[in-house]
Amino acid sequence: MASLRNLAQVGGKPQDIEVRAFAIIREAARRTVELFPYKEQLLAALLLSRNKIVQMDTGEGKTLVAPFHAVLQCLYGRQVVVVTANEYLAARDHEWMAPLYRFFGLRPSVVLDSYHDVAKMTAYSHDVVYVSNDQLVFDYLLDSLDFGRNVRVVLFLIVTMLHAHDLESLHHRFFFSMSLTVAIMSSKSAMSRLSYPMT
Repeated sequence: MASLRNLAQVGGKPQDIEVRAFAIIREAARRTVELFPYKEQLLAALLLSRNKIVQMDTGEGKTLVAPFHAVLQCLYGRQVVVVTANEYLAARDHEWMAPLYRFFGLRPSVVLDSYHDVAKMTAYSHDVVYVSNDQLVFDYLLDSLDFGRNVRVVLFLIVTMLHAHDLESLHHRFFFSMSLTVAIMSSKSAMSRLSYPMT
């Protein structure tokens, strides 16, 4: 994997890196979490890596799709935030997939509502962060208001794992008539920006 990381960071062809990385991640998933992805899951991960929005229903394997995309992005030196529908899913998916991330030398974490500021700051600094949509927005808004807090939620890449009704809920609770924007950024500069209009 180190050779792939070097290839990614010196500008190797993305398609070549994707294929090789996904093959390694697929085998690692079988060995660490005893799951072998279906072709639909691999296709979903591939589409995410090409800045597409993917909709998957309950039971179609979002939990296993996220690590494929997350590990691939980490090869480029990017932090990844996986946003789930609720805190239970964030904790469950983090615990379930953590061995897969650790296999690649990555540091996964989960952010829970019960965490104090220092614990949140530590969790948000890891390579792959699992967090619920409510917690992420709440922490972001608190950061924006400041109030002398020391925690800064820095987002570099967001992998959304939301159902359609969760997007509608987000729209009404946080974004009103604005569009839901998923910013995909490296730590150095903005890479691209996707907008999903909420109508």
